[in-house]
Amino acid sequence: MADLNGITTSTGAAAIKAKIYSAQLREQLQPALNAMQFVDVITGFPDGDSWYEAEIGNATMRDFQEGGTIAYDSLDIGSREFTINHYVSSGHKISEKFLQDSYLSSQIAAKIPGLEARAIYVDLETKILANQAGQTASDENVIDGVKHRFVAGEGSTPKYGTLVPEDFFYAGAGLTVHGYTANRIAIVPAWQEYAIPANPDFMESLNFNPKWEGIVATGAVSGMKFVFNIAGFDVYTSNYTPVVTETLQTRVATTDVTATGAGVAMLFSNEPGRRPWRLAWRMMPKMESEWDMDTREEKYVTVARYGVGAGDKANLFCVLCANRAGSTFAT
Repeated sequence: MADLNGITTSTGAAAIKAKIYSAQLREQLQPALNAMQFVDVITGFPDGDSWYEAEIGNATMRDFQEGGTIAYDSLDIGSREFTINHYVSSGHKISEKFLQDSYLSSQIAAKIPGLEARAIYVDLETKILANQAGQTASDENVIDGVKHRFVAGEGSTPKYGTLVPEDFFYAGAGLTVHGYTANRIAIVPAWQEYAIPANPDFMESLNFNPKWEGIVATGAVSGMKFVFNIAGFDVYTSNYTPVVTETLQTRVATTDVTATGAGVAMLFSNEPGRRPWRLAWRMMPKMESEWDMDTREEKYVTVARYGVGAGDKANLFCVLCANRAGSTFAT
């Protein structure tokens, strides 16, 4: 008996494409990169891969009495070593057959250089923030009686791990004590973007206009994610702050708190020449491509060489706080 249904999706399946793809190649959404705004870049880097920077201490004042003799003191002059310590690359290749057969090959080939450069800058961002200006982990890093590394919170178990206004006031006072007077910035883990406003102690402290960067009309400077101002600190979130496990105290309490899977909030003064991080490029990201006749492939590679090091150590407060709901803080 003849098929009464005619040509249908069942009988003519071979004539129908199982999947239909858009002709537009969509890229994944990526978090904004911002750490380069807070790095002092060394220019005129000499030959070799090491650089020594001289530092001069403060002058000494002594009382003088008439008829006495002036006391002559020396000045402390030290040095810090800076090294080109990162040589990185990002490479990809596309076969000749894929270039011929894929309708997306031209789009993919055009996007590879940008994607490779982004991969290198993500690595750079991560290394800058992971550097933490040379601070020692599980150590309070006390400078002139001020703790530069501590656990966020008020000193009671339910509040450990959530930044509170006093954490910002403490860091602000510490920066003033050390003589840092420029605009103040805080880079916090994205989870704190939720935890801070959810804390009722913050309700009177939040200002949703930045103090230092002007009115945010397009999302903030260089794609940075501004969230609010607290105690004079413009607070930004980042997906590239480090995750640590350490045992530390809070800013004022003496109880040890073990922070597991904690994020690191970084509070500092964005003062040119005295920022917490320094960077020198030996070679900025350089993209090259070539055709391999033997393997019948188009090869792409982006290479960079740079150094990341500590700047002014006193110009950084690292506060351990919840990086996600699973971060734990136990006494």
